[in-house]
Amino acid sequence: MNKLNLVAFLLCALYSITACVQEIPTPSPGERKVSVSCVLHNSDTQRLTLTYSKAPYSGSYFNEVEHAEATLYENNQPVGVFTKDGYGEWELAFRPEPGAQYRLEVKIPGEPVLSAVTSMPDVVDISLSDLSDEGCTKVLEQYSSSNPFWLFVMLSSLYDIEYLIHPPVLADDPGLRLFAWIGTDHKDADRFNQDGSMSEEIYGYSKTLMYKNYVRVAAAADIDSQHPYTFMVQNAYSDASFVVIRTASEEYDRYIKSVIEKKTFYESDDDPVRWFDESSIYSNIENGLGIFAAYNEQEFYSNIYMLKL
Repeated sequence: MNKLNLVAFLLCALYSITACVQEIPTPSPGERKVSVSCVLHNSDTQRLTLTYSKAPYSGSYFNEVEHAEATLYENNQPVGVFTKDGYGEWELAFRPEPGAQYRLEVKIPGEPVLSAVTSMPDVVDISLSDLSDEGCTKVLEQYSSSNPFWLFVMLSSLYDIEYLIHPPVLADDPGLRLFAWIGTDHKDADRFNQDGSMSEEIYGYSKTLMYKNYVRVAAAADIDSQHPYTFMVQNAYSDASFVVIRTASEEYDRYIKSVIEKKTFYESDDDPVRWFDESSIYSNIENGLGIFAAYNEQEFYSNIYMLKL
């Protein structure tokens, strides 16, 4: 697997999966368990994947759960039942409310009831400053910090001047690419995926520490509307890009960090599936394997034409 496909794989994984909180034992040889994957996010459609576990290194094909009743509860009240719409795939037309608690309950014939809980976080209050150098450096203002958040930068293929009038969103862009390295000077950045390297010097801006793919920023009690905080995000030069910020539930935050840590430890161009084998993941699914969590996403688009206005 080449490096480009490797990055694409990791991006898809982080986009589609949620967080776990408890180390799980490896099932006995031949023991099959149900694997659940569901991440709630601020959109009108929620996705759920139901498959059966398999032995590590036994290939990337998973057997689906054909029949199930998966119900989502909001503050202990049912809000909908997921509908099967593909191989191992289910969906529910529903938008989560920030601050609400959610419970997923899955009933499968012949299996114990699977369940998990999470909460939808309030979005961290952040805005893009006019001081940004749209090509390389984005200056952001932060006004709240009740939850940790994850940030990354996507190279955009939508850089024509028309997008200044009608800014695109991530879903509009067919050519998105994840920047391999990004920099930030945020005081609360978690340095677990930082190797000590610095960004190149950019006129008018200081150098920043570089992070691989993603930056985790911890919650901080000293940032609020009365005490805002200014920080930079830097990337390699681009005509257009999106800074994406995901405010994380506790489960999502812990899972994503563990995925990146284990990816770094087990990194292999030949078999990335092993990052997620049953001996290397975390789970918050009672009576099964997998993940149920939530994030609240916001994005900031910019392109080089903004410098010329």
